Amino acid sequence: MVGLVFLAIIGVYVLIVLGATLTAIYVAKRYEARPLIRGMAGLGGFLLVTLPIFWDWAPVVMAHNHYCAKDAGFFLYKSPAQWMKENPGVAETLTYKYISDAEKIDGGERYLLNQRIAREVRNSMRGWGIHQREELVVDQQSGQILALYRDFWTGVTASTVGNNQGLRAWKVWMKYDGCESGDPYYWKRSQEFSEVAKSYKRFGSSR
Repeated sequence: MVGLVFLAIIGVYVLIVLGATLTAIYVAKRYEARPLIRGMAGLGGFLLVTLPIFWDWAPVVMAHNHYCAKDAGFFLYKSPAQWMKENPGVAETLTYKYISDAEKIDGGERYLLNQRIAREVRNSMRGWGIHQREELVVDQQSGQILALYRDFWTGVTASTVGNNQGLRAWKVWMKYDGCESGDPYYWKRSQEFSEVAKSYKRFGSSR
């Protein structure tokens, strides 16, 4: 049903664009304008109805690509083996059994992996409305970030369309779910982070 609505909207919009372009050319022709002027008039009519919708497409794509290239990725600051070496005997005292529900923090949530290590999810906004999502493994005692996964998306998804998110939520051509392509379930850098988080969670599992 939603697909049919989109097709109808696209069809009407294409007709509006064609109408505005041809009308501008027709008016210029009525005034006996030269071919160059007629072409410019047609371009003006075209831009008149397309810019209000597509004006932010290029900047958003460029911003998303910039953030992905510059700041996104998986960053391992301290491996579980290294942490255990620096904290001898501590891992054996921990357990990964269920501890508590998610705790609300500024911009996200915190999940306890064990009594010492937590996994945090933080959401924030960057330029041109780009959404930044960070997942972190944090040593709660020292406050040190042990691992970090950072990704960016444009905020346009099927769930936001028509969900009081404004005009941008309908701009499906600006839909970028993240910096890695394909199914998010198979994103390599996300999987690498998850494996590290699981390793920290398994501290003391043999007890």
